[in-house]
Amino acid sequence: MEKTNQPVNPDTPFFFRESPLSLPLYLALEERILSEHPDARVRVQNVARQNF
Repeated sequence: MEKTNQPVNPDTPFFFRESPLSLPLYLALEERILSEHPDARVRVQNVARQNF
């Protein structure tokens, strides 16, 4: 897997502030996506959640 030269979006660490252990997993996924699709754009965002 190639390392991309794209910087981490400044919003990414903020997004994972309540779940910091998830950040390395996200960064690995982002790196994999960008290594296979270098023209892709990846961004974090909230999704609607329902608590049952």
